[in-house]
Amino acid sequence: MDKFRAMDTFVQIADAGSLTAAAWAMGTSLPAVVRLLAAYEADLGVRLFNRTTRRISLTEEG
Repeated sequence: MDKFRAMDTFVQIADAGSLTAAAWAMGTSLPAVVRLLAAYEADLGVRLFNRTTRRISLTEEG
């Protein structure tokens, strides 16, 4: 996993406020963003976002 790409994806998601908007801004697919975020969270050992079907928000660690 490219950690700089993962950090950039994290920032894009936080700035955009949604996974879909971040994927669109990055010119990639939603599943690719979700997989990269999941791998980054697993690598760090923390959950960065609280996700529901309607909202996404940063956790304390995020």
